[in-house]
Amino acid sequence: MLDILSWNCQRAGYDRFVAHLLSFCGPHRPDLVFIFEPRISDDHARQVIAKIGFDGSLIADAVGFARGIWVLWRESNLEVTEITRWEQMIHMKCARRGGSGTSVLVSAVYGSPHALPRNELWAELRRLSGDISLPWLLTGNFNSILSPRDGMGGAEYNDYRTRAFRSCVDDCALLEVGFTGPRFTWRRGNISQ
Repeated sequence: MLDILSWNCQRAGYDRFVAHLLSFCGPHRPDLVFIFEPRISDDHARQVIAKIGFDGSLIADAVGFARGIWVLWRESNLEVTEITRWEQMIHMKCARRGGSGTSVLVSAVYGSPHALPRNELWAELRRLSGDISLPWLLTGNFNSILSPRDGMGGAEYNDYRTRAFRSCVDDCALLEVGFTGPRFTWRRGNISQ
């Protein structure tokens, strides 16, 4: 089993980001940390990652000041093998060092806020699902919801957008895991998700 921290932070370039992340990681010691929408890339991203203390990382760079995915781990604990990487997803195989436990496939997803590229993501997840023979975890920001109860406020509910996401989840035989804590983890103005 892996301990995972997944955070859609939106501003990893701010000084307090490192302090907040370390305060989460300290008591919980996650094996894998996923940062979505850090909004920084290249050397600046690598400088921030170096301050965090994880020696393993994969990065799908931000596009301008949007998007981006970071995957962080400790090389001494975990072996991570990249399978594929593009701006909406990093797909990898993870195994504990020393051979204890089963390998797991993990997809870190940051779905485009635009429908056409997001449909490309759904197609890629369907393609991947046909080759899955290990446990598979998907985490991230899909920029879509599975049902109207997953969001509140903002633009009128879009049934097509929800159906496209739900169809992908069903076609890939994925299960939504439960959660503890607040129902909505993101808020901007009167919009919550």
